[in-house]
Amino acid sequence: MRITIHQPEHIPWLGVMYKLTRVEYLVILDNVQFRKNYFGNRNRVMGPQGPTYVTVPVHLSGHTSNTYRDIQIVQDNKWRKRYLGILRDGYRKHPFFQDYFSAMQEILDRPWTHVAALNEEIIRFLCRSLDLSIPMVRASEMDLPKSRSTELLLHICRKVGATEYLAGSQAGNYLQEDLFEAEGVKVLHTDFVHPTYPQQGTREFVSHLGSLDLLMNCGPQASRIVRACGASSNEK
Repeated sequence: MRITIHQPEHIPWLGVMYKLTRVEYLVILDNVQFRKNYFGNRNRVMGPQGPTYVTVPVHLSGHTSNTYRDIQIVQDNKWRKRYLGILRDGYRKHPFFQDYFSAMQEILDRPWTHVAALNEEIIRFLCRSLDLSIPMVRASEMDLPKSRSTELLLHICRKVGATEYLAGSQAGNYLQEDLFEAEGVKVLHTDFVHPTYPQQGTREFVSHLGSLDLLMNCGPQASRIVRACGASSNEK
């Protein structure tokens, strides 16, 4: 069984969604350190004046050791209004705005307390929208021994019975592949290439936005576009 393991990012970019087209199982890595000013509670979308961030405010002060699963959302409805306003103003003239904005609004309007749970629901929404049916499990619910980095990933692979692990393009900087090989787990590296798709409201294509941008622009064709982004380099 081939798996991938990923932190619960907010509106993941297409590189993550492409990986999900290549695997049979996703483990949501919610038991690792939350990264401030990264993508755990924000991502880029197309605003009315160009690329901008939508952000879910979270409590960080005094919680430097918190994992993703522990990070709580600021209980202030103003952020929802601001967030949805950015999406509405940036995408209301896009061809598939009505198809996806209402779904995002329904998700965001729920009484979320923790950002990882919100992010997971958005990931599930993106998967449904891209015709992806993939089992997901949270690492925090897997009764794993305390470990870090390669060791943690290996424990996860053992727990779910993985024989192949699809890693990101930067994994070579930290992953000890020999340890995987010793455990009989083959490491594959994605060779994702960002697609250029019809993007309304820009003179030049803007890449590396949250995957919602592709849906707003291309609708049902987004599924085909994501699947055509490349192939695992070890499988060529």
